Amino acid sequence: MTSDRKKEYRILALAIVFFLVGLFFFWRNDASPAPAAPSPVPSSGGAEPTVSIRPSGSIGLPQNSPFVNFPPSSGFRTFAYDGISLNGSSSFAITTTCHAAYVAVLIFPDTADYRENMARAIYNEAVPCSSGQPFTITIHPADLGHAPSGTYYVFTADQGTTGTWYNPR
Repeated sequence: MTSDRKKEYRILALAIVFFLVGLFFFWRNDASPAPAAPSPVPSSGGAEPTVSIRPSGSIGLPQNSPFVNFPPSSGFRTFAYDGISLNGSSSFAITTTCHAAYVAVLIFPDTADYRENMARAIYNEAVPCSSGQPFTITIHPADLGHAPSGTYYVFTADQGTTGTWYNPR
């Protein structure tokens, strides 16, 4: 084999390695894109100020929130947590019907509106299920970590194999 032929094989091997590394990072990239920053409202130069109209039930929510049309937290099931029990019991059962590949179960303090800040969830779990079948998950005090005593609300939502949850109920 000539020297030039060996050099070609080395370059080809190097190109294949770079391709495989790039492919690896492409498949491993599971970070969601950053939300787009809202565009600034141009100054009206002395004209009347712009008034934004929000859909009903969205008081306090930013217009560009993806959750603005979701139901308010006041309509979800609540329970009391005293640090050692849930509603005076050692567990709390949550039942729903599965409509997708997963059922997402989220728990928030009753003082937090999930539509404003998803990071306030003290429990956020997507559990595989069979579509069309009943689904039950049991929550224990240990599942809530070091959450303070208080009242919490819980809801379930559908979640497919890609993307985030939807259809909170």
